[in-house]
Amino acid sequence: WALALCAISIWYFFLPPRFGFQFETSASLVALLLFVAVGTLEVLIVGALRMAASRIKHLSATSSAIFNSSPDAIIISDGKGTIRHINGRTQDLLGYATDALVGKSSDVLLPARFRSAHAGLRQAFAKAPKMRGMGRGLDLFAQRADGSEISVDIQIGPIVIDGEQLFIATVRDISDQKALAKALAESRRQQDILAERDKAAEQLRRWADAFENAAFAIAIVDPETDTI
Repeated sequence: WALALCAISIWYFFLPPRFGFQFETSASLVALLLFVAVGTLEVLIVGALRMAASRIKHLSATSSAIFNSSPDAIIISDGKGTIRHINGRTQDLLGYATDALVGKSSDVLLPARFRSAHAGLRQAFAKAPKMRGMGRGLDLFAQRADGSEISVDIQIGPIVIDGEQLFIATVRDISDQKALAKALAESRRQQDILAERDKAAEQLRRWADAFENAAFAIAIVDPETDTI
């Protein structure tokens, strides 16, 4: 743009038949001022467009970096459950190759025993979508590409991209937390068993002391055989 404006300026004001920067009429002055105003406006517009394009590129790169560096799997699907976008963590967590999930139904990520009920739940959510945890109070599982299952926590909510209503789900692997919670529960159970045993042993010891140290004679007899 700048080079074009310079070329037009040289041609109009300095090259033949003018051969110089002269104003023969007031129209020439008006033309110069108009030219400068238009040129300045075009330069400002081009600069603003370049800044806007640079900002959009920066925001796009930042959003892409955040999307793909998230520690949670992120899955974006439409109202029919068709997967539109996934991040890199989704591939790592669920064991799928790059873009292998895009275009498939999100049902492939569910164990078979949950798929029949999923369509109805998805339709109900689409009628009143809001950010919330999926399956509150329930144990959720995701099925990996190799058929194995992992315990997950899922947050789901609506999102609009290019004017289209989509749904974004963040999936977190909580298998380790589940295993730890199970181990802690088993440890508490074992502690309770040991505590009950200690209590029973203490009661038996006290009974034995009372039996042995009684001030009168005590005998325990089997009534069926009269055996002491």
